[in-house]
Amino acid sequence: MRLRLHRLVGAVLSLLSLVLMLAAPAVAADDVSVVPGSPSTSTTSVQVRTYRIFQDVDPGFWGEKDIVKMKLKGAVGGLPGDKYEPDAKVNREQAVVMLVRVMGWEPQAAGKKFPPGFANPGAVSSWAKEPVALAIEKGIVSGRDLTAFRPTEPALRWEIAVFVGRALQLEATAGSLAGVGYADAGKIPPEALGYVAALKEKGIMQGDDKNNFNPGSEVTRAEMAAILSRVDGVVGALREREIRGTFRSLPNAGREIQLLLADGTLNSWPLAERFWVYRQKNEVSITSLKAGEPVLALTDGQNKVGLVEVIAAADLPSPPPQPDKVWQGTIVGVSGAGSGAVTLAADSGQYTWPLAAGAVIMLDGRTASRGDLVAGQAAKITVREEQAIRVEATSTTAQVQGILAGIDFGPPESITLTTAAGAKSYQVAATAVIRRNGQSVSLREIRTGDQVGLKLRNDRVEELTATPVIQELEGRVVALQLAATSTITVAGGDGKEKTLPVGNAVEIRRDGQRIELREINRGDWVTLRAEGEAVTRIDVQPWERQDYLVGRVKNINRQARVIVVDPVAGLTGYSTVYLESSGEIRRFGSTVALSDVEEDDEVIVVGRVENGVFVGELVVVIGSRAE
Repeated sequence: MRLRLHRLVGAVLSLLSLVLMLAAPAVAADDVSVVPGSPSTSTTSVQVRTYRIFQDVDPGFWGEKDIVKMKLKGAVGGLPGDKYEPDAKVNREQAVVMLVRVMGWEPQAAGKKFPPGFANPGAVSSWAKEPVALAIEKGIVSGRDLTAFRPTEPALRWEIAVFVGRALQLEATAGSLAGVGYADAGKIPPEALGYVAALKEKGIMQGDDKNNFNPGSEVTRAEMAAILSRVDGVVGALREREIRGTFRSLPNAGREIQLLLADGTLNSWPLAERFWVYRQKNEVSITSLKAGEPVLALTDGQNKVGLVEVIAAADLPSPPPQPDKVWQGTIVGVSGAGSGAVTLAADSGQYTWPLAAGAVIMLDGRTASRGDLVAGQAAKITVREEQAIRVEATSTTAQVQGILAGIDFGPPESITLTTAAGAKSYQVAATAVIRRNGQSVSLREIRTGDQVGLKLRNDRVEELTATPVIQELEGRVVALQLAATSTITVAGGDGKEKTLPVGNAVEIRRDGQRIELREINRGDWVTLRAEGEAVTRIDVQPWERQDYLVGRVKNINRQARVIVVDPVAGLTGYSTVYLESSGEIRRFGSTVALSDVEEDDEVIVVGRVENGVFVGELVVVIGSRAE
């Protein structure tokens, strides 16, 4: 008795557990776990869940994913009792209706009637009449099927191949039996050979592991779902419920899925109460998805996601092409690295775009090159996918005045001009017009120090007009340096010293006779004529114009304002110099006092002989041993 009571209690508890399990609600996303599948169902991983797509489609069943996809897309439906009967044979009218749906033709079937030549229309089920009538119109059902359609008979594999091949408008002729490639090709009816070969090539219908097509085998409803899924992959007529994007997250406590779409938008969709997740044919938990994985999401009729499948990145849609955008502004820079880049200042800021390979560059309406683009040009730039594909620029023109500071004979040739704003170099165009004193000359004939006017186009010199700046200077020769570019230093009447380069074609005269530069002596009184900064003429004055001594200071009496000079040039017979009270003393360009003159200083003394003594009016210190 006690044993029977234990058994009764155990049975009641087991029954109660079963009732509770059947009454349990569908698990949420966080309640789904993944366990290895058993060999009897699948070699994949399956989810432990309390819901199924149909009551008789077990989790992990080999055709479950295709059945789920085709159910969500509306290509297949269930049978009474929420069943699919995956192992049941699909009949011919069911196969045709499913095929019409997967081709996206179901809306066209409304109101369709059988043609007069179709035999025994009453044998077709009422729910299948319109789709079958449309299939006749589309050529899927034709030939012998018009007189002997046999709607409720199981569909054979070769018949399905014919229906699918006709729907896809594939070539019906296949050539030889060997061309089909199956070991049992001889059993395939001739009318199906071409379709079987074409479907094999497209991966829609394949043979078994023994390379047999098995044309006479009956097709199960699960196999039909797999064939329809492959047809859908080729045709893509039922993509209105597809969402393709990159997985980002599971917001709203895991009840939504967030995807980044090809157009750059980030959207979320609610997950259906029943949903499936696959990666490489294996069913997995949705929490195993990784950010950045490309996925395909299928929605149900309520815009909720019922299936998520990890796909190849190549299966994501390409980003929509961005319309070309036109920018207008002023070019502020052009770089030469790679294909180059152009920087434009527009009203809203400053932008830089790389130049696309083969970018069209126009200047003043004519084809140009990247080297013709310079800062300051007004430009219209067409941008496609963040690259400048067309640049239409307008030349800049300007006029500049300044003093020629230097010439670089290149290549390319350029000049440096000094203006109030500072020094700046300009490239000289190969066709530039150059004039000096109204005469057409070459670049080598203009001189540093010339007053120069430039006409610029795109920052290049197109016209250069040079005018010599004439200056004259008188004074005693303080120093003379003979070199590739010789210089002469003179001290003017005010004692200020100035050094000027001597031009190669300088004209030098003394007493009306031409002499060489080396024949000028320190202490000579000269009149210089310079064009720009270069001396072009030197007139050496007779010594009698004013007395002078050149020599080294031997003694200084600062109280008496007398110096004794050991003369080396100038007035002979005089060495003692009486300095005038108003006389000036210059030391290296600066006015100084007699106290600043030292013994052994080298000096030039300018003055006059008066009452037998030499009166010094100006003393210029031109050298010192102490220095």
